[in-house]
Amino acid sequence: MRILSIIFTLFSFISLFSQIKYEKGYIINNKGEKKNVLIKNWDWDLSPTEISYKIQENEPALVGNPNNLSEFGFADGSKFVRYNGKVDVSSSNIDGYTNNNQPIWENKSVFLKELVPGNKSLWSYREKGEVRFYYQDYTNEITPLIFKKYNIEGKVNLIGTNEDYKEQLNKLFEDKESSKKLVEITGYNTTDLIKIFSDYNNVPIKKNKIKFELTPRIGFSFLKLDVISSRSERNSYFEETSPRLGVELEVILPINKNKWSAIMELNYSKISGSYDNTNISEYNKYYTKVDYRFIDVPIGMRYYLFVNDKSKFFLNTQINAFSFNIGDEKISLNLDGIEVSYNEIGKTSAFDQVFFGVGYKYGRFSIEGRVSTNKSLINGSSTNSVFKNSSVILGYSLF
Repeated sequence: MRILSIIFTLFSFISLFSQIKYEKGYIINNKGEKKNVLIKNWDWDLSPTEISYKIQENEPALVGNPNNLSEFGFADGSKFVRYNGKVDVSSSNIDGYTNNNQPIWENKSVFLKELVPGNKSLWSYREKGEVRFYYQDYTNEITPLIFKKYNIEGKVNLIGTNEDYKEQLNKLFEDKESSKKLVEITGYNTTDLIKIFSDYNNVPIKKNKIKFELTPRIGFSFLKLDVISSRSERNSYFEETSPRLGVELEVILPINKNKWSAIMELNYSKISGSYDNTNISEYNKYYTKVDYRFIDVPIGMRYYLFVNDKSKFFLNTQINAFSFNIGDEKISLNLDGIEVSYNEIGKTSAFDQVFFGVGYKYGRFSIEGRVSTNKSLINGSSTNSVFKNSSVILGYSLF
């Protein structure tokens, strides 16, 4: 719990100095005036109810919403428009199905996101886990695509589906045969609808690409091993600052503005030495010997907090998927130089340790501080152990 508290405190501190960026974009106000501005891009999961924007970088932020903006967009081509009209508020949760197959309409003023541009464009609205789709044709009128699941005759175990959107699509695409052929296999979901509208408008489908980074990493591990034996009057304590070598593969996920990634690392470190326990008498001397050289393969997730295009903090959590012992296979207890007992260390172990890391990355360079939970190397009848591992790691991303 102490480790988790430290990580949470560091994460909160980092959050104060990081932010979502203001990006180049534009707004169109109620008078139809278009202005180039800087917009705070949250890469919204739900449709935004308002935006924060600046006329200039050093000017105060202003607030835009459907009451004062008719449209806004970003330099990458993403666009939102104001829609004043019917929104289906029916639940897509099975517990919320009604006995009526018709949508439950409410008039709202909201922002819709453009999914496919063109003469007949596709738009979406997301709110509280619900997603609704709309189309716009040459009349410039935005119309909801109708889809609803409901209980047939009020029976909860009989579920019907209103797929009126397919009739709408058949009529909308009646002038293009290839698009009409797709209607029957088009589900009421983002992927299928983007495919059919892209086919009609001859627009290439945008694909969010996964990015890979390979990072050699060096640093120091601060290792501590406590060997607890009933054969001696004191425990054995080993501490070592060991060079650390490794390489990390990072898969940056195309979600939430590339703030999440999956990581896997291969790293090497060691702890070795002898520890004098106590003089039982003036003639006898017990000591413990260990030579633990290991390769860890932790896997986990990383979350980024961006400061600007080059600078970002990160927080990661990993579990040690595999650990390979390439040193001695035992921790031995010696009496006057003669081994009197030993405990085996397994050649491999899996999923027995968790790591927490906080770091900073600038361009290709990175630095990370990492701590671990406790791990047992041995668990014998007379001896057990507690192994801890913390590290400072420097990295340079090759690509």
